[in-house]
Amino acid sequence: MVNWAKPATLALIWLLLFQCRLVAYEQLSAGNISTTEGIVAGIVEQGARHFRGIPYAQPPSGELRWQPPKSALAWQGIRQSTSFGANCPQKHPKDNVTRISAMSEDCLTLNISIPNNISADTKLPVLVWIHGGGLVAGSGASAVFGSRVWNESNIIFVSFNYRLGALGFFAHPSLDNRLGANFGLMDMTAALGWLDNNIESFGGDRERLTIMGVSAGAMGVQLLMVNPQAKGLFSAAIAQSGYGTWPKPRTRAVTTMKASPSAEAIAINIANKASRNTSTKTLDRAQLLTISADSLVNAVEGFHLPLVDGITLPEESALMFAKGLQHKVPFMTGGNSFDGSVFPLSNISNESVLTLLNGDQNRVSELYKNDFQKSELRGISRIFGDMRYVFASYYMAQQMENVGQAAYLYLFDPNPNATKHAAAAINLFDRENKKIVTMRQYWINFINSHDPNMYNPIKYAPNKYAPNKSVPKSNLVHWPKQKPGQNQWMVFTEEPVIKNDLLKEKIKLLKKSYLRRVTN
Repeated sequence: MVNWAKPATLALIWLLLFQCRLVAYEQLSAGNISTTEGIVAGIVEQGARHFRGIPYAQPPSGELRWQPPKSALAWQGIRQSTSFGANCPQKHPKDNVTRISAMSEDCLTLNISIPNNISADTKLPVLVWIHGGGLVAGSGASAVFGSRVWNESNIIFVSFNYRLGALGFFAHPSLDNRLGANFGLMDMTAALGWLDNNIESFGGDRERLTIMGVSAGAMGVQLLMVNPQAKGLFSAAIAQSGYGTWPKPRTRAVTTMKASPSAEAIAINIANKASRNTSTKTLDRAQLLTISADSLVNAVEGFHLPLVDGITLPEESALMFAKGLQHKVPFMTGGNSFDGSVFPLSNISNESVLTLLNGDQNRVSELYKNDFQKSELRGISRIFGDMRYVFASYYMAQQMENVGQAAYLYLFDPNPNATKHAAAAINLFDRENKKIVTMRQYWINFINSHDPNMYNPIKYAPNKYAPNKSVPKSNLVHWPKQKPGQNQWMVFTEEPVIKNDLLKEKIKLLKKSYLRRVTN
């Protein structure tokens, strides 16, 4: 039995306690980094240093609701950035499985994870992740899309929150929209601006900053590529299942397409529903500001859309790509073979999808015969996925090639013709999935060198989960850039393989329908 009364024993206990406190202090203080607003202290977990919940803008609440983000305020002392900030207000899930942490309009924070034990003069490539969720849900704190697999590849990983739903994309006529109506997009740009000023303090390379997202996050990537304010804030882009060719509501300032829905009318309906306003009189700004955030985000049905406001989004993103107005950076894009699996959640009618095909019913029936034989829902879902995600990837990759920029196109299809929406992104982040190692190597290479076929051997260090020795450059199937008139896809099945003219007839049909719509 230990004699707790002995002086030597007590001295040993105090020494051990002091050492424990010292270790805990060093764990936090070792990550102290100066930013433009003040000093932040991180935490060490799983071999990486994490700085969480760093504000990149002021809380967009009160008078700042529906305003462009304002620069974050400075703080005194050391800010303990050891836990994620609150999620931006979003819909409550209808199931009992999904968990949403604390929500608040004070949500414009970002998270930075850096490999541990890097030297002070290190300049590592940076991956900035933009979460998906239909512009109505999600956050930068998702456990599914975590930092570990990238940190183990000597890549700095960044995620952030942005305003969602009617708080993020809203063009009510009672608001002053002269600065734009895509507040969530403004948040994305503000986060990149903050990183441009601060990422080098975290060991990041400003010249090698890749933005990447899935679904609505990929749409965010595509929007940033045509947002004038985002020019120069990133050096490469990856859009996974983005939908840049999908029709978007337009404000009164941009009314070039007769069939486009009115952004103002949509906003009025949302505001009336959220406030339970049954009057024919439009709510004024003061009344809008009294509506609770919870009521506003829950008034949006299905997915939400960005708005063509003539400012933050001057024109539909795919049209701007076609006009050569996108930022000229290397681009990787693609989708999954059954991205349409998400259709039942979209709140989009079957008729709306078929209407976008502009009456090519006979050709639709022929090309999608096998799916419609299974069920009408299966057929519509397949068309929805091909049109909204796969064709968008193809079309926008082609437009990048037209302006002389490298563009790489892929299809993720390990479960032939049945690989569901967001599957590629989920698998890339799964460090336990050894089947994805070769595919992930292309992403690691692209983030490092902006070419999926090569990495920078000086900057890049091999590790257990992305080993150069087992997947050397010479053993990777060469992924060609898009070329004029060619339709080349890197298809990820059991092994990566290049396929020419993939989905050729479907692409031809969808392109014809898209061009007919945007030229009317």
